[in-house]
Amino acid sequence: MEIFIKLIPTMKNQKMLNVIVPHPIYSPETTRVCFFVKDQSKRDNDHDMTKAQYKHVFYKAGFTCVSEIIPLHQLRREYKDHELRIKLCNSYDLFMSDSRLMAYMPELLGTIFWQRKKFPRKIRMDEEFMKDDIMKMLNSVTFYMHGRASVYVVHIGTLGQTEKQVGENILAFLNFIRHRILGGWDNVQVINLKTDYSMSIPMYFSAGTGKKIQFNLRENWRNKPVIDEISTTKRIGDRIAVYPDGRVKLIRGKRGTDDSDSDSDFDDEPVKKKRVLKKKAVKRKDAVGEKKAAKTTNAADLKKSVKKTNECK
Repeated sequence: MEIFIKLIPTMKNQKMLNVIVPHPIYSPETTRVCFFVKDQSKRDNDHDMTKAQYKHVFYKAGFTCVSEIIPLHQLRREYKDHELRIKLCNSYDLFMSDSRLMAYMPELLGTIFWQRKKFPRKIRMDEEFMKDDIMKMLNSVTFYMHGRASVYVVHIGTLGQTEKQVGENILAFLNFIRHRILGGWDNVQVINLKTDYSMSIPMYFSAGTGKKIQFNLRENWRNKPVIDEISTTKRIGDRIAVYPDGRVKLIRGKRGTDDSDSDSDFDDEPVKKKRVLKKKAVKRKDAVGEKKAAKTTNAADLKKSVKKTNECK
């Protein structure tokens, strides 16, 4: 499925969104899965021990679809050439990786896995999470969101599925990404359905322009704050907003009211300090002026007394 957008967002890195669909495109019995794992042996050349340990772990969990296990050191040593990476990418249907190794994958695999939409999916290797994570990845499709072009390509179904199954997958996918795609649903212009070697069949078209579309990259759907009342301030109706990234924001309320939409980041205290400093400065100026006035009056009195003494003489 192809999704064309009206305005291309400015994104430094690509994002992977795993969308669970009602009719999976991967089968645990027939899908060829390659798994990148952490080395269990301290010897650099001893890959067999690591592979044997993880084969036992996957067999115990009931996953027979993992057909190849590649430790991190083997990936570094044997897949340096671009041609070998292409061959590895074409050899398997799905790639998974230990969550502790995801930071090394872009450098070790290159750009070919991003281009072929086969970048490894993150799996937590703890016993309580591993089985659920693998089943989630087998039952989901991956949506690659980027800022390089105006089209997104998603593998949403197979030729072995019925029209109803493919339609249900499309509806589940669109309901998931409609609020997560940058610019919102108004930024979607065309949606086409096609296979690898067929012509595109249009499913949706929007004739509107992208003039009113705004990209809110900083505060997206993940950054909604939790707002609650606060009783430690003197104002009535003050509230506090706590964001997922740890930021805390005070929402000021007016005196005598319950709620207010005016936002401020604790700006009242420094303003009060400035006002106090200004009052102090005015008082100092007044004191200096009084001293100068007192000096001038004293000088004038001295002159008058000198004149009277001279006249008396």
